[in-house]
Amino acid sequence: MPQNLSDPVKRQVDAYNRKDIDEFVACYSLHVVIEDATGAIVMRGHDAMRAAYSKLFRASPNYRRKSRRASSSASTSSTGAHHRTARFGC
Repeated sequence: MPQNLSDPVKRQVDAYNRKDIDEFVACYSLHVVIEDATGAIVMRGHDAMRAAYSKLFRASPNYRRKSRRASSSASTSSTGAHHRTARFGC
């Protein structure tokens, strides 16, 4: 059971930093849509997210993210993709 259920952003960042793909993907809605800065869909759903981030985790094993609260539900990831989610699933 994850230790930081009370802070979904921390849980997502912690999972990312541990390269825990299952916990990382679980932080997003099953129907997540990830767009680039122009609004083009980059990924849709957990399967696409799992595939893309598994590849990123393998390619960048030493990369770490810092927890940073955004003022909106949209943010830009290290992949350059624009995340637009209605809510965290974690």
